[in-house]
Amino acid sequence: MDVCTFGHGVFTALGAYWAASGFAPMVDWTTSTDMLRNLMAVLLAMLAAMLVAGAVGLAFERFIVRPVYGQHLKQILVTIGDAIIGEELIKVVWGPSQIPLPLPEALRRAISLGDVPFYRFRLAAVLSRLLVMARPLSAPFRAPLVLPIPPPRLPLPTARPQALRL
Repeated sequence: MDVCTFGHGVFTALGAYWAASGFAPMVDWTTSTDMLRNLMAVLLAMLAAMLVAGAVGLAFERFIVRPVYGQHLKQILVTIGDAIIGEELIKVVWGPSQIPLPLPEALRRAISLGDVPFYRFRLAAVLSRLLVMARPLSAPFRAPLVLPIPPPRLPLPTARPQALRL
């Protein structure tokens, strides 16, 4: 892809704030003791976060990063500027203070195995991470573990050096 980016974190933050805002209309789902309703609220918020962050990231790549492909210094400047502007826009829309996000009711409890408690929320996070990681490693969609890096293109010499005559 040949793109140096330092502004990808702002897209993650935008998705997180959007997901936190998405929980507000689903209060009855998140306060329910039904695990299915709680998980549906989390999945809907995650889906909304991914769609918004992906759409903003795609627009950013098409209109701002694409004109500076191959120009690494400009890419770094543009993406750091994006991070600064995006952070300030998040503060304008959601404010500078943290947004409290309570856990859904059914995910607050713990499962005990012996003397060790395993919180349901952490188990759900681990399970979702394993599902996300399993997708690219599955059979027809296997991704390489190491991306091939082509050798650098060196400019061809324009003139041949003259040999010394003795």
